[in-house]
Amino acid sequence: MPIQGRPELRSFKALASALDSLPAKVRARNVTYLTVGSLNKDYRSAVLDGETVYVLSGDWSMIGWPDFFAEWGFVTWVSGPEELEQYLPPYSGTQRWVGRRMRRIL
Repeated sequence: MPIQGRPELRSFKALASALDSLPAKVRARNVTYLTVGSLNKDYRSAVLDGETVYVLSGDWSMIGWPDFFAEWGFVTWVSGPEELEQYLPPYSGTQRWVGRRMRRIL
C-alpha cells in the first residue's frame, strides 16, 4: 500500500506538525533518527546471516513512532525469568542436553 493511503500517516503528520511548532532555536538542535534492521546477537546468526541496519534521519524518521507507541498496548511485557518460564513449553532433560551441545556447534 502506498504511504499516502496508510493510516499511520495521520499520526506522523501530527508529530511532524508538533515538531514544526517548536521555536527555531529548539528545532535547530533537534535530532530525529530511526534505525530499522536485524541485530543478530547469537553466534549462528552473526556468522551466517549477517546484520543489516538502515538509518533514516529527518522528519520521515518519525514514521515509526506510531508503531512504537501502539506496541505498548499489544505486547505482554515480561518482568523476569520466572514469568518468562510460564510462556515457554517445558523441556525434557534430553532436549536440554541436545540444545547445549548444538549451541556449541553452531
